[in-house]
Parts: sequence; structure tokens; C-alpha cells
Amino acid sequence: MNALKAIELISSSIEEATANGSNIAARSNMILGSTMAGFAFTNAVLGLVHGIAHPLSVRCGLPHGVANAILLPYVMEYNASVVSERTVDIGKAMGLKLDGLSQEAAIKKTIDRVFELNKNIKIPTLKEVGVTKEQFDLLADDTLRDTAEGGAGMFNPRQATKEEIIALLEKAF
Repeated sequence: MNALKAIELISSSIEEATANGSNIAARSNMILGSTMAGFAFTNAVLGLVHGIAHPLSVRCGLPHGVANAILLPYVMEYNASVVSERTVDIGKAMGLKLDGLSQEAAIKKTIDRVFELNKNIKIPTLKEVGVTKEQFDLLADDTLRDTAEGGAGMFNPRQATKEEIIALLEKAF
């Protein structure tokens, strides 16, 4: 409940709040959505987006929120096959018109919207923030170490291999 409401509030307000910081309603929705997201992930734990974002923040100096945003649509694609209904629920919470679409089309539309939001609010690529491909091996090792020690990636719906983590980093590059 908290996660879906957070998605609704944030996805409907993030572009306006980013473009027009004086819009108090949009900013209020963002802070309420952020708080609800915090409630949600405190109860449900975190997944691979955060698992990869942690070493990106530590090793590469990326702000944690930016690292998460960069990775989010790629990890959503990666996880969609095992959480297809949840991915469609995310799209519905985002206000997307998904009725009448196949599950595959609804998932694609949902993930495409996340890519579009990232583009519209100018979320950079890994390359644009100075991450190098030479760092991918170490970042993947750190992600797997975090996962093995009970970190965020441990609770992902799919258990990623080192090669899969590197492939996600390649896509986000």
C-alpha cells in the first residue's frame, strides 16, 4: 500500500517539482511520496537497484538517489519476468492506461515511462557521471559481497550473477 501510493505521488509530481521548485503542491507530493516509500522499503527491504547503487555511491561518489534512479529502469526490466504482476501494478499506480494491453505490453509501457521520467528530469547515464567500464568488475564484486552479507541485493526477486550485474551496468552506461 505504501509503495504503490508513493509511486502514484512521486510519478505524478516529480517532473513538475524538478522543473518548478516553487510549486509547493508538487514538492509536498514528493516529500509525502518519499516518506511513504521509506515506510515501504523499511518493511519490504531493498533489492538489486540499491544493491548496485551502494558501491556506485561509495566507489564512484554518486549521490545515492542518482545512482538508484540511473539503475531503476534497467533492474525493472531484469526483474519483470519474475514480478510481472507487480510491474503492471506499478504502471497502474503511475496512472498509465494499461487496460486491454497484454501483460507484456503493459510491462513495456510501465518501464518505458520510467525511462521517460528519467530523461525528462535529466537523470544522467553512468558514463556521464564519470563511471568507467573498468570499474564494473569491482562494482559487481561489491554488489555480490553486499548481497552475501545480507545487503539489499539479497532480497531481489532474481538472484543476479556477476555477469548479469555487469550487463546491467553496461546498459546504464
